[in-house]
Amino acid sequence: MSEGRRKDGAEQGLTLVELALGLLVLGALLTLVAPALKQSVGGRKTAAGKETVAAARDQVIGWAMLQPSGAKRLPGAGALVLPQDPWARPLIYIPDDASIAGAQDLTTGDLCAASVAATDLQLTLPGPTLITNVAFVIASHGARRNNSSGQDYTYTTNPIDLRASSADDIVDYVTLDQLKAYVCGR
Repeated sequence: MSEGRRKDGAEQGLTLVELALGLLVLGALLTLVAPALKQSVGGRKTAAGKETVAAARDQVIGWAMLQPSGAKRLPGAGALVLPQDPWARPLIYIPDDASIAGAQDLTTGDLCAASVAATDLQLTLPGPTLITNVAFVIASHGARRNNSSGQDYTYTTNPIDLRASSADDIVDYVTLDQLKAYVCGR
């Protein structure tokens, strides 16, 4: 009698116990592989998010560079169509403009003529490190909705506090000095 056949010649199938063990092993393997796969996909999206934010930063600088001499300025908050981040959410663009109390409006005046410490927009980074004289900020809320409440950080406070409330946000900024170097050639 050959192996795998019953005495009456019919093929022998898997028992319920063998099927259960097979499913158990398959489930254990999926449990080990799934988090690594998710992390890999998330890492690629985060890298793409950083590239998207950097491209939007360059788009804002390029827009300012194309303005006529003597009228170099930042675009207003609604003046540019920025791309969406990899999570299909709009990017956040915050220029130092009249909406920030006491700020020189870099969206209407000639930023090449602006004083070195003309901006009031500030960022607080982990550390905490306070970045002053910020000309504009570009941000993405990242993969998670930012915090345990499921709500996005609004970026309405000044200084913008990026220490804990925006754990996975992708943020880029340009100071007035950097912007002047790009746009005004200084």
